[in-house]
Amino acid sequence: MSKKKIIAITGSSGYLGKKITNLLKKKYKLLIFTTKKKNDTKSIVYKKYCLGENYEYIFSLKNIEGIVHIATNYGRKNQKSKNIYLANYDIPNKIFEAFIKSDIQYFINTDTFYTLKNNKNLKDYILSKKKFFLKINKRYEKKIINLKLFHVIGKNDNKDKFIPKTISMLNKNKKIVLKFPKNEVDFIHVDDVVEAYINIINHIDIYKNKFYNFSIASGKTYSIFKLVKSLKKNLKSRSKIICLNQFKKKIFKSNKKNLIKNIWKPKYSFNQIINKVTY
Repeated sequence: MSKKKIIAITGSSGYLGKKITNLLKKKYKLLIFTTKKKNDTKSIVYKKYCLGENYEYIFSLKNIEGIVHIATNYGRKNQKSKNIYLANYDIPNKIFEAFIKSDIQYFINTDTFYTLKNNKNLKDYILSKKKFFLKINKRYEKKIINLKLFHVIGKNDNKDKFIPKTISMLNKNKKIVLKFPKNEVDFIHVDDVVEAYINIINHIDIYKNKFYNFSIASGKTYSIFKLVKSLKKNLKSRSKIICLNQFKKKIFKSNKKNLIKNIWKPKYSFNQIINKVTY
């Protein structure tokens, strides 16, 4: 029986990270980087190191195949800029520089669709993510895969995020105020996102030693108003939807050239996503 390969991962305790970790553990040994004292992935961890360690030394000790960087800091709850940059640039930058000097085969980065447009409420988050993207988007003789996630939807996500919060308000028949109802976004189910990561890792040998920029998206956009209206209908809510700024519109759409070809495509349509998060 062949030995399991080792993958290093950040963000394993987050919403997306947990799901990816639970599937990876079936085939790989996982080296977890975390800042959390308690981590419910403890039972499956091959070895756990705290973020901020000497990464070059750690990477030299273990025969690691790849690194999957998922950890992020959105900057919610009035967090300081330095903490947002620490999570989204400083720490991943140290890991990435150690990766470049190592024999590790590939680095997968988790990016965001929010970098496509300016948003003053997410300024530090967007700028820190852009800064790291510019860092890795250079001519390194390594496999570097950037995954730009569009609007991920799934059950049991962080209750402070827009969609879980909206569903909660709809269930309570509370008034919903949409600041930018005409904004259009590409919505993608979390299970499809997880499958994209797994398929890329399982087919990593098809990629050359260069930078790849992929969009994890369906290629279709829907307005925020349509999203909330669809959720309301499925939940049979009596909430009133109030729309502001109806003449302002941003479209967050993926470039078709950046969609993953051959090894992955989303299974769930917009209507199926709505059904999955409301039933």
